[in-house]
Amino acid sequence: MQNREFEHLLEEAYGSAWRHYLDQESWEHLYYNDVLSVSQKPHATGVNVIIAELLIKRSSSEIQEYLYNMENWKEWHKQYKKSKVLEELHHSSKILYFCTRHISYLRGRELILASKKFAVKDHKFVIFTSVNYENAPGIFYKVRGWCYFFFFIIKQLNSVASTVTFLCQYDPRGVRINSFSEKITKKFVENLLELKKVLEKDHSPISLSF
Repeated sequence: MQNREFEHLLEEAYGSAWRHYLDQESWEHLYYNDVLSVSQKPHATGVNVIIAELLIKRSSSEIQEYLYNMENWKEWHKQYKKSKVLEELHHSSKILYFCTRHISYLRGRELILASKKFAVKDHKFVIFTSVNYENAPGIFYKVRGWCYFFFFIIKQLNSVASTVTFLCQYDPRGVRINSFSEKITKKFVENLLELKKVLEKDHSPISLSF
């Protein structure tokens, strides 16, 4: 996909707002083929993309889990199921899980499109993601910028969902653990909490779990 076409998709999904969240050096790292499509297939990295068309065919009364065929996801899912956050959410019959290795800009577009087609007022959106800087260098090029973008997605989902929960798992495997990594991770969490307070002034509560 050419850069011009990629920019058009971002413009279509977010208007001119996307330019405030992503700079030239950062967005060139994104996967250009993570485009919403009924015929979407796993790209070279083996990541399956959530397809909105599949979501709307499912029964809204059942708990839905979209787990990618990636190492450690089942292990993480079991861990999250034991958490108090999910224990409470499982009492609801209408929960929509979005599981993704990392939230990219086009994947965020999928979340928004799917939510508008699929959601009902009492739906609960649970977004799983991992923080792995080596696997997503573009997304975390500017930590604060990524946080702003994430909450931009959350604001969209809040318009159609009763609650939105973000479960963040920092994945140290394959990442060099050093002072730089620890510093970035700490700053990432601080930015999330700061932005959470700002957005909750005008929107419904946002749940964060680390």
